[in-house]
Amino acid sequence: MRLEGRPGSREAPLRPALWAAVLVLLAAGGRAAAQEPDVAALRERGRRTAARLEVAPAAWTSFHAVGPEYLVFEVVQAPPRRRVTVLVERAGERRHALTILERDGRWLVAEPEGGGLYRPFEAPLGVPHVYEHLARALRPRTADDALAGTPGEWLGLDRGVGTWRRDVSDAELRAFDGVIEELKKRAQERPALQQDPAFRERLRWVERLEREYLEGALTKVQVETGLVLQHGAPGRRSAVAGFRWLERVDEATFAAGGQPPVDASGDPTAARGGLLMVAHCPWWRPGVPPDGVLMDARLVELPARRVRRVPFEGGEALPGAFSRDRGRAFVLADGLVEVDLRTGRNRRLAPGLGVGEVSSIAAAPDGRTLAALHHAPGEARGQVHLVDVEAGTSRALGPPLLGAGLAWLPGGEGLVLVTRPGADAPEQVSVLERSGRLRALRAGSGPLPLPGGDLLFFDPGPGAWATCDLLGGNARSFHDGLPGLRSPALSPDGEHLAFALIDGSGIVVVHVQSGRRERLDLGPGLFGSPVWR
Repeated sequence: MRLEGRPGSREAPLRPALWAAVLVLLAAGGRAAAQEPDVAALRERGRRTAARLEVAPAAWTSFHAVGPEYLVFEVVQAPPRRRVTVLVERAGERRHALTILERDGRWLVAEPEGGGLYRPFEAPLGVPHVYEHLARALRPRTADDALAGTPGEWLGLDRGVGTWRRDVSDAELRAFDGVIEELKKRAQERPALQQDPAFRERLRWVERLEREYLEGALTKVQVETGLVLQHGAPGRRSAVAGFRWLERVDEATFAAGGQPPVDASGDPTAARGGLLMVAHCPWWRPGVPPDGVLMDARLVELPARRVRRVPFEGGEALPGAFSRDRGRAFVLADGLVEVDLRTGRNRRLAPGLGVGEVSSIAAAPDGRTLAALHHAPGEARGQVHLVDVEAGTSRALGPPLLGAGLAWLPGGEGLVLVTRPGADAPEQVSVLERSGRLRALRAGSGPLPLPGGDLLFFDPGPGAWATCDLLGGNARSFHDGLPGLRSPALSPDGEHLAFALIDGSGIVVVHVQSGRRERLDLGPGLFGSPVWR
């Protein structure tokens, strides 16, 4: 089965009911084309609405598609206070997931299995995907950005709501064809699946997607306010319903009884013993394949071992590096983002690196430069860039390479990383000098400079952690080889190493000199990518 009948395609006809819907949509667009509003004026109304939302009481419900489910955000605000009720809707039924009460610049979070008092975006929520959509739910989109550039084909005006449409790309259509073919194959191979409620629900989800692909990517804007009521590609749509301005909001709306079970609302940089940053997925459990699990950047306050989220105002992010004073965190989130841990301010660095993927970053010893390994879309080879933290600009260093992982040499004269001379070649520890010269040291992976001039690396021969000198020679085992550990990170004082367990079930701290190790009790979930300096 193929997705057929997209307007303008040469595919065979669709089922009559779906074709009828498409023809009605196109006919309506043809009749109302002359009524397209002035986009510049509509964007100005959107700007006014966004400004009013910063200070005025209002209420709305925001819907966000997440696979076959919807995340539903019911928002009531009287700035600076706000109440957000998060529900999960599946097969027409809703269940309560969590509530956020925002008062005095803090979030009181209540979840079925916990919660506490946090600063904005720092609560380590146990419900999947919430942060991916929360920022957009709290700040409804307006025409000011949704209609920037060419908004698409004008379809018409219906009850004060204007609609624009864009075709779905051929690549997305092919991917959706693959989903349909896979479902058909599974149903043929296992007829009993037809009686499985979960499989039938997935079929209903695919039918919904089919309708959305036929409609295309729709943008619906309320003309009076410039508020976007629907936006997004098929399968990733978001919508706003029931928006209204309020004269006042009853104070009881923002009331909460009792003391929070956890108070983590202070400045995390004041933590005695410092901060460790790790990747974490709290809803993962042993036995679940880690492939495809979404990880997020968390801060671990040491030695209290209290966990909070890096306050990135977006979806999931991965740990990257700390600033020299540990007051800022650099995270990977569709590029490179600097997050001020004291104020929560987010700043995107080197915007050009947001196209493609940044897979690794490392902060130079002087604190003024970041090294970032960037992969352009569709390119197997990456390019190391040096990012000026103050200016936010970047420049390429050295040749394109097949590589992973970055760590600065102690004097900042270059970087160690893992490279491969070819796609099927074994990994090797290499040095990339400031001049751009790349040279291989020896077979291995996971290189990390240690105090005293040694280089820690994973030796593939014995399958153990070892050390060598900075020329790749004088290799020797590191304590007992530290079996079962991966992804080392050095503490700021150079006395300890943090590793992730290979199975992802936790973080282990190892004393550099003695090899003494201790597993940190950080609760359930999947852990990885520790960063300590």
